[in-house]
Amino acid sequence: MLAALWFVALSAGAGAQSPAYVRLGNSPAGRLGQSLALVGDHDGDGRLDVVIGIPGANPSGPCSGSAIVTSGANSNKILNLIGRRGGDRFGAAVAGAGDVDCDGVVDILVGAPGACVNGRSSGSAYVFSGHTAEVLIEFDGERAGDAFGSSVAGAGDLDGDGVPELIVGAPGARQAGIDSGSVRVYSGADASIVYSFHGSDPGDRFGCHVAGGADLDADGLPDLVVGAFQPRGGPGYVRVFSGRDASILYTFGGQEPGDGFGISVAALDDLDGDGGAEVLVGAFGCDERGYKAGSAWVFSGVSGEALARFHGDGAEDRFGACVTALGDVDGDGTADLAVGAPQVHLPRAGYLRVFSGRDFATLTTLVGAAPGHQFGIAAAPLGDFDGDGLADMIVGAWADNTKGVWTGSVAAFSAAASLEAE
Repeated sequence: MLAALWFVALSAGAGAQSPAYVRLGNSPAGRLGQSLALVGDHDGDGRLDVVIGIPGANPSGPCSGSAIVTSGANSNKILNLIGRRGGDRFGAAVAGAGDVDCDGVVDILVGAPGACVNGRSSGSAYVFSGHTAEVLIEFDGERAGDAFGSSVAGAGDLDGDGVPELIVGAPGARQAGIDSGSVRVYSGADASIVYSFHGSDPGDRFGCHVAGGADLDADGLPDLVVGAFQPRGGPGYVRVFSGRDASILYTFGGQEPGDGFGISVAALDDLDGDGGAEVLVGAFGCDERGYKAGSAWVFSGVSGEALARFHGDGAEDRFGACVTALGDVDGDGTADLAVGAPQVHLPRAGYLRVFSGRDFATLTTLVGAAPGHQFGIAAAPLGDFDGDGLADMIVGAWADNTKGVWTGSVAAFSAAASLEAE
């Protein structure tokens, strides 16, 4: 019944489509859908599953937060993970960690940037067993205000020991001044620090978003991508690091103060055939198509060349607040990508635009159910849950108020149905 309220507005003309399923939050101000990530097949049904962050949930006190692993086929709950204390905001960031304990099941990485182990909002991050939900590893921020765990990602196996590494961002860290930010890469085998990176200047918020697991420079090892969106007036930048030796491969920068370039980052497949993966960057504050209309860029991981640029439709769209790699949505043999525009300050629902990885043409635009839902704040690939051979997707709307203010929701969309609606 709820699904009938959802629709898709497509760039090439009128069309309508309901999602395959919708999961509603039920915790007031829980913000279900603020973070999303694809994980492995946890319930053995042959479909990939998803972890959903609910950082405003209250299982252990106000805003202690939670995260749930749900079936990619129908959104049934598989695992329930909860924050330890009020204010932890556990679930603000989530990721698939890879198989850290080598039991054949993908494990789960969850950030809790409000945790206070080493001072107020020093932050923490946890690796949970995808099989038992027990905590395998806990990482903690060093000092008050670090907001460690604001971003998390799996890094892939950097040291060749067969166990994946893990990336955790702390945009409030102070190594180069207040809110300069930092990122740490940890060994999944023994939790030791493999690499540490830091922002350049106060206010950079380096580590606001991170990505890994893809070989960008075609040297055979995964590399690392870190965003620094500089909310105090800089244009923002993204730094790409070698997974082999931590050297800087590229620094990509925004064009104008306030662009928010680097607010979101993703590693894509190799789209141009040069052997290296590409980098997708969101710049949600870009004014080129109107105030805070937003934009997004695709850069070659091998040459650093800008391959494509996309724009929001109009003022306050905040296009680029979310960027994500998808699988092959349109069946042309090339992986595709998506950019979210939650339209934060508009009486509109928000949207997610899906682009072809082959020629960067718009494939479809998914639009939220109702004004103010901020649909498109997060998105993730969902594998092929309907078995049609095409890659499907899931989208978060953290401000959905169907079951209370900011309870949030996520909606899963079939790729085939989305394209047919066009």
